[in-house]
Amino acid sequence: MEPQIERSANRQASLFFSLPILAWAMYDLANTIFSMNIVSRYFPLFITETLGQPDIVFSIAVSISMVLIALLSPIFGVLIDVRQKKRPFLLLYSLLSIAATAAIGLVGQALGTHPSILYVGLGLFILANFAYNASLIFYNAQITDLGSRREMGRISGFGVAMGYVGTIIGLLSIEPFVTGKVPEWLSTALLLAPVDEASKAGVNLNAFVPTALLFLIFSLPIFFLVKDRREQAIGGETFQGSIFKEGYARVWRTYKSAKEYRGLFRFLIAYFFFTDAINTVIAFMSVYAQGVMGLSASELTMFLLVATAFAVIGSFLMGFVTDKIGSKRSIYLVLWLWVAALTLAATSNSMPLFWVTGILIGIGMGSTWVSTRTLIVELSPPEKRGEFFGLFSLSGKVSAIIGPLVWGVITYTLRDYGDLGSRIAIFSLLLFVLIGMWLMRKVPDGSKVLD
Repeated sequence: MEPQIERSANRQASLFFSLPILAWAMYDLANTIFSMNIVSRYFPLFITETLGQPDIVFSIAVSISMVLIALLSPIFGVLIDVRQKKRPFLLLYSLLSIAATAAIGLVGQALGTHPSILYVGLGLFILANFAYNASLIFYNAQITDLGSRREMGRISGFGVAMGYVGTIIGLLSIEPFVTGKVPEWLSTALLLAPVDEASKAGVNLNAFVPTALLFLIFSLPIFFLVKDRREQAIGGETFQGSIFKEGYARVWRTYKSAKEYRGLFRFLIAYFFFTDAINTVIAFMSVYAQGVMGLSASELTMFLLVATAFAVIGSFLMGFVTDKIGSKRSIYLVLWLWVAALTLAATSNSMPLFWVTGILIGIGMGSTWVSTRTLIVELSPPEKRGEFFGLFSLSGKVSAIIGPLVWGVITYTLRDYGDLGSRIAIFSLLLFVLIGMWLMRKVPDGSKVLD
């Protein structure tokens, strides 16, 4: 018995130092730099502050990119399950997102104040955000190649924690570029425009090329060190036809067999509702902090850094909590944090309370992906794991269509009432979380179905 215990302890100690696991987690670091810098901060502020457009314009761009993901998720599931393809498409969509991100800055500088900058910028953002989210489907599915099912919580938590370390790296490293505090040779090498303090466009556009470069650099380990584990599908399933036809046929077959996977489908519906709120918070956190709470640019950076620091801590610890108490209980714990955070955000009029909100949002944001990603692994059969990861992504992406649109419609409709529209929009997100919690009641405890 003692040698077995020693081997188990050694495995736990070395888990995070395994080269494939570390390389996989580094991609979470890489893509979160994009998510924070582009989706949450610089691009929405570029649209609303620099170009003076209402929130709903950014909402529509986010929703369009999510519609594309929703339509293609079934095809991605076929590529993962039947074709055993993850790494090539992870590489493809990552590079596409990186290129489109850099192009926003470069093309935007070339266009200057030309009216077409709005439409070109929105088009490139839609492409970048679509490709980023597509890469995540293949990335999430790779977790099953890295360890046993009982280690999924810790591996997932490690990845999410590394992701939020990426947020800190992104925020701290990009700030000098947008404020003109980097050496002139570096600014010239990255084709950045001279920073004119009177021109917000110059400041915001200088964030895009450095963000793309960081995304690329930190993605390199997964490109070279994490290989696909090719296994024969259960029952020797092979497929040689159209992946488009097969993808949607598999979704239809899965839908018809919903009774067989009733608990998993309940979770996907619940996940749709509570991630509706989370995706919207990610998209509009900076807009709300500056527009409603009045944070300056430097205060916003500090606010995001504090939230991110707690996201790192929360996500890493939640990996251990999830393995200890089970993913379903962990999800409930996280959702109660979101209830508290959104209630404070909607009602807070003081800066100290709003900073508490940022801490809770950080913990909740990091912990959510740890517990939900683990539950999918626990509830889905091995031969259909790629398919259910595709549906998992589909549920999240459809929610990312609805949430930003709800926010945009509410704030646009109530635009004559000052901050009231934004606060009511926050309350609408709270309602989505509560619906998700109610639907989670009959979702099975995934830890009880482990091998």
